[in-house]
Amino acid sequence: LNEVLKKIKNNVEIYVITDATANYYFNLYKVKITKILKEFKFNYHFIPWNKENISNIIASCDLAVIPIVPGDKFVWNKPENKLLFFWEIGIPTLTSNTPAYKRVMDIAGLDFYCSSSNEWLNKIQNFSNSSESYKQNIVDISSRYVSKFHSKEGVLKKWDLIFESLQEGL
Repeated sequence: LNEVLKKIKNNVEIYVITDATANYYFNLYKVKITKILKEFKFNYHFIPWNKENISNIIASCDLAVIPIVPGDKFVWNKPENKLLFFWEIGIPTLTSNTPAYKRVMDIAGLDFYCSSSNEWLNKIQNFSNSSESYKQNIVDISSRYVSKFHSKEGVLKKWDLIFESLQEGL
């Protein structure tokens, strides 16, 4: 997204919220985020991931963006947890078209995943220029999805069904 965000850097305020060091492949490979941030061609605020205040910081933003590099199969195939976290606190979220993000968005009825730089640019600009009622509608749709498929009650019901099916097989 470096080139995309460079094009719109004067129209958006960007917060990069992540750990200072990214650990990959069971902590065998580490990347210092400061090294990556030096390559950015846009202004940003770096916020280290902090469990205590992260929800408040994110909730003050208009849009979350989750870009994933397609060539990294380990990260590309991660589950949708981060997307669900953003939706749970009421933040519309634009993502890469990973299998998990695309599946969840399709079920929810949202087209907020991107496959190309042009898609990222167009969708960010369209969202920025959209009405407050449109943005609220996105929040409502994503909240309904989380409530229907990922509420505590729903997850417990799925586990009950799994255990019941195991008992039937005995």
